[in-house]
Amino acid sequence: MRRRCDGWRTSRFWRPAVCAAVLAWVAPGLAGATPALAIQVEARSCAGIDAREVERLLAIELASLAPAGAIDVTLTCTGSALRMTARDPVVNRALAREVALGPADPDRDRTIALLVSQLFLTSWAEEFLEHPTPGVPSSATALTREQPAPRVSAARWDLMFAAGARVRDWAAPALAEQVSVAGSRGLGRLQLRVTAGFERGSADRAAGSAVWTAGELGAGAGWSWGPPRRLGFSATLIGSAALVRVAGSAASSQYVANSVRGFVGQAELAAGPRLAGDGWRAGLEIELGAAWPTATAQVSGERDVALAGPWTGARLWIGWGRP
Repeated sequence: MRRRCDGWRTSRFWRPAVCAAVLAWVAPGLAGATPALAIQVEARSCAGIDAREVERLLAIELASLAPAGAIDVTLTCTGSALRMTARDPVVNRALAREVALGPADPDRDRTIALLVSQLFLTSWAEEFLEHPTPGVPSSATALTREQPAPRVSAARWDLMFAAGARVRDWAAPALAEQVSVAGSRGLGRLQLRVTAGFERGSADRAAGSAVWTAGELGAGAGWSWGPPRRLGFSATLIGSAALVRVAGSAASSQYVANSVRGFVGQAELAAGPRLAGDGWRAGLEIELGAAWPTATAQVSGERDVALAGPWTGARLWIGWGRP
């Protein structure tokens, strides 16, 4: 190693202390590893220079100091001048030097390899003077410093409970109570939602009454606007299927009533204000929906109780999970 440092005596600005500091600065970052160094030397218009031999000798010179990676060196001869160019892979700096070619001699390739190695040693010494921190150069440290992995929130299903009222059969309004539970999975402000609900209502007629019950399962999507932990606005669009039973009851034996059972499809849009805090949400929604096909209960002499067609409602809800 002393031989490599002594080669710097060609420049009067370098001293043995700086050489020792450079070796102490580079070596800790490379200790304990055998660098996989790839050196390639290209000679252009250079008669009498063996590029492969320069390559071999340069690999020996830098074997214990250079980092793993690739070093490309170009030798360009113009008359009696030799220009050496390369890029320092440690500090990502372009290197260049020009010397005069002397008479051809058996040690010319070795001399050129020593001159090229001094390019890299000089570059590392300059970096040490600018950033005198032991270990690998600061620019290399910045490139290889491990960055913390971004935190990814674990996906989970949030729960929501709701209770409200619906008005069906707008021609002769019939009131129903409704409760539901929903699970949602957030994708930003969008939420995928599945829901299950139960509805019970009744309609009175002079000749009797009709009572219906419905159990429904549905799925859809929800959106929210506004700050995640303050007053905002939310909306949901749900499609569902419901099993409905409508039972007619006559007021006396003079009248006849019937009962029906079957499946209906429903679509609903619900929207309204919501208030959110840490881990909880609550809101009020106005519902507008439609059901098909017709499910009716008849009481003779009275208007049928029809559950198909448009309906409206309102509900209060509370949920737990992400706002």
